[in-house]
Amino acid sequence: MTQRAGWLTGGTAYAGVVGCLAIAGGLTQRPEPYLAALVLTLPLGVAALVGVYGGYALIKGAGGLFASVPVSGNEPLWLRGSSASLDVVLFVAAAVGNVLLARVVFRARRRSRHAGP
Repeated sequence: MTQRAGWLTGGTAYAGVVGCLAIAGGLTQRPEPYLAALVLTLPLGVAALVGVYGGYALIKGAGGLFASVPVSGNEPLWLRGSSASLDVVLFVAAAVGNVLLARVVFRARRRSRHAGP
């Protein structure tokens, strides 16, 4: 296996695990899978978390203009589905960004070692 294929395989597996955790969080509406996805995607997971909360507010605000919100206090299905989809996209994007960031850092370290003093 070449080094490039290793990065691709490892990065895909990493993003897949993060995506599965975000999907599990969206389906169960529990914080544990989201917390695990956040920890796995640090440092870019912080930006994803900010996007999750900001995106939820935007979706709820914009959706409230066009769709009715039940008085019972239960979350409407359209809001749950759209916010869960946004969560998955943001956490997977953070994982892909981490892979690309790590690749750039390791490539720069390798070049600086081979350059010598």
